[in-house]
Amino acid sequence: MSLQKEQQFEPVIEQKDVTIRVDECRGFYRKTDITSDEVTYLLNQGYILSSHVPLGSCRSEEYLLKLTGNQSAEHFFSCKDAFRVH
Repeated sequence: MSLQKEQQFEPVIEQKDVTIRVDECRGFYRKTDITSDEVTYLLNQGYILSSHVPLGSCRSEEYLLKLTGNQSAEHFFSCKDAFRVH
């Protein structure tokens, strides 16, 4: 009677090169302006995904925000958007 060794194969995990071109300290990004890898990176860095209507528009868009202190997402977005417009 011969013993057969069971071979265990580990799954091959394919990796891809990812370039992140966002500044983590900026605090404010429109989701459509960055890649899905950058969105994932920012979410892992403490950003939140929030939907807002920018000044001069009538359509809601998704933004990634890094809140500071005890600000609400609405207040933070309003301050950043007003500064961006002027």
